[in-house]
Amino acid sequence: MNDQMLASLIINGSKYVNEHKGISGFYSKVFFRIRSAYDGRDWPDMSINAQTQTWDCPSRDAFNAEAEEILAFIQSDPNNSLHIHPCQFSGVVENSFIPAIEAAIASAKTFKLTGTDIYEEVHATLPADPSTEAIFAALMEAHATKRTNLYVNEPLVSKVAERYSVPVLRSVELPDNSGSVYVCGTRGAKNYVPRAAVSKVYYSMLEQGYIKTATLMKGGMGYRSANKTEQRTLPKFILTN
Repeated sequence: MNDQMLASLIINGSKYVNEHKGISGFYSKVFFRIRSAYDGRDWPDMSINAQTQTWDCPSRDAFNAEAEEILAFIQSDPNNSLHIHPCQFSGVVENSFIPAIEAAIASAKTFKLTGTDIYEEVHATLPADPSTEAIFAALMEAHATKRTNLYVNEPLVSKVAERYSVPVLRSVELPDNSGSVYVCGTRGAKNYVPRAAVSKVYYSMLEQGYIKTATLMKGGMGYRSANKTEQRTLPKFILTN
């Protein structure tokens, strides 16, 4: 596949960008499902070379050569990142590339496109943290117990923060203590977990009595949300930390 053909694919493919594939400047987790000579376990023509004692596999070599052409094509945007597997190409792709990649796969000789799954947006910049009100409500819910003598064994700050986990490009610089975690199985992305924002609300709630603590009989600290009766005696919550 030469440069002229790839340029043509970009122009023609861009005509088919729809609301699911987004617009230029946005990124998505994408799986391009393909069918190749690979049967799920092996390649059909794999054999031992008697002279070199290494595996020969023309079908795999041909597949890799065509796949590498697609990889080279998408590298014009350094944030694009695809993992090549004989059953799928998966990773993070700038949305305007999606129809061109589909067209390139459709024109390949060693594999065919069977479908494209677009999962979610991957943010190109650091997203805004959830509102104080949303975090407050989530922390109250997470620490709620049925009785005032029941407590959870630990603060649930991390659990609540992970509810707001957002995929971002690996090139996005994260603030310190943001709790970033790489997304399993997806190249080119990592998660932004707003632990700092959630911690800030949590400690304000603790200071103002919205989170109650007690020493447990078995040792250690327990935590719970103030119930409705207790909340009536508390001042209106304000973020203080």
